[in-house]
Amino acid sequence: MKKLPIIVVVIFCFKLSLAQKPFINNGVDTANTEIKEVIKLWENYLMSHPDSLYDNPYWSKEEKSKYKDFDLLRTSFNPTLYMGFLPTVLSVKPVDEFYEIKTIFSACTDSGYSNPLCVMNVYAKKEGNEDKLFNALPINTRNWNKTKVAEITYHHPSSHKFSFERANKLKSFIDTLVTVYVLELVPIAFYLTDDFDEMQKARGLECYMGMGNLKNNPGGRTDGTNKIIYSGGGDEYYAHEIVHIYLSPLFPNCHYYFAEGIATYYGGSIGYPLEWHIQRMDLYLDQHPEIDLNDLFSFWYMDKLTNPAYVFGGLFCQMALEKGGIKKLKKLMNYGAKPEDFYTAIQKEFGIKKENLDQFLRKEIKTRAEKIK
Repeated sequence: MKKLPIIVVVIFCFKLSLAQKPFINNGVDTANTEIKEVIKLWENYLMSHPDSLYDNPYWSKEEKSKYKDFDLLRTSFNPTLYMGFLPTVLSVKPVDEFYEIKTIFSACTDSGYSNPLCVMNVYAKKEGNEDKLFNALPINTRNWNKTKVAEITYHHPSSHKFSFERANKLKSFIDTLVTVYVLELVPIAFYLTDDFDEMQKARGLECYMGMGNLKNNPGGRTDGTNKIIYSGGGDEYYAHEIVHIYLSPLFPNCHYYFAEGIATYYGGSIGYPLEWHIQRMDLYLDQHPEIDLNDLFSFWYMDKLTNPAYVFGGLFCQMALEKGGIKKLKKLMNYGAKPEDFYTAIQKEFGIKKENLDQFLRKEIKTRAEKIK
């Protein structure tokens, strides 16, 4: 998947602003009074800084009491769904007691083509005497099965064959994690499908940037604020996302590489342990001597299976634990979230200067890959 560099996103958002009055597709029946009111509700929400979390008057009170961050699609993209891509309302139609609002968020390329971020669904209905907005997830999954194992409530379609063996393995993993880090157990909602795109559709994302990239591979994401895990293509054991739920609050200002690294160290990635990804990275680096790891953040994509951030972040977390245990790991995780903070951390904790990073990483990756064999 070709990703939009972060700096471009920031400039783009600044140019368009986060107040986004939607364009209404000509096919939407705006002569219908109820549809017109629903569109006005959605327009008001989009103009009310939906990127910010506060007691927004246009969202359902019921859902605001249920979810700490009530708009469950707000953080689906980095930094937010509402980052400045222009919204167009494609359709508004009645679904049971709701109205489904289908919206595309997109940018225009220099050639005039649309470059969509996603097509998303949100719902509206009367709450008391006023129209309010509702998430797609509870509506789309209300007929799914629920299976509770300890603190985790699994939500899954009836077509999914539930594995108590894998669920209990995850329970054991959590028990170990909270013991080692001296943490309290927390209730977690775990939404599980057999395909990641199916999971995204259940959440309300009918189409999204990167759709299809995880075909036949497990994928997921974590809503740490609401303690929700979304998983598609995997199974009941998803340790990577559990690490995010439990450990991310301990290190709120850590660098992205270390945040994903610790989750990969303990919980693997796409169903494979860190060691598997290290072996793949070793082969890839041998085939690509032109890659300059001194400028580590320019190497942001390898392939659909192995993420460089996860591998290098996992490697440094592993090194910290080997050299000084959890105490040294915690130091590594607390240097800050900026690129310069990352380089400062590895120099102070491991004595590796930025200009020596390429040489060090290639050698270290190869050494560890050969030991794994």
